[in-house]
Amino acid sequence: MVAGLAFLSVTIAAFMWGLYTVLSRMWGTLAGGVIALPFVMLLSSLVLFGLRFWFNEVSHFPPEVYLPLAYVLAVPYVANVCWDIGTRRGSITLLSLLADGLPWASTYRSKSVPWHYYRV
Repeated sequence: MVAGLAFLSVTIAAFMWGLYTVLSRMWGTLAGGVIALPFVMLLSSLVLFGLRFWFNEVSHFPPEVYLPLAYVLAVPYVANVCWDIGTRRGSITLLSLLADGLPWASTYRSKSVPWHYYRV
């Protein structure tokens, strides 16, 4: 059950990411180069904020969580803006090749790191 749900989630995410890339390239030129990502992120944050009240969640964050939280919020935003600009003005083929090649390079690089660094 869990494996099927994970596979379904990954499949939907891959389809949505490809759709986002193609539509942002098409509509970005029509909209005069306006990046839609801030609006998408704002809309998704409003939906998630509303779901917070639906499930009656109460959050209490300790002070040491705010720096990693800011990192988790800022880095994907910058990465998506760069991806958006790259798909509109650059070569999608080269961008896809580099994006798909980075996990392979990371895996190759991790083989040279001694395993005792990975112990928790």
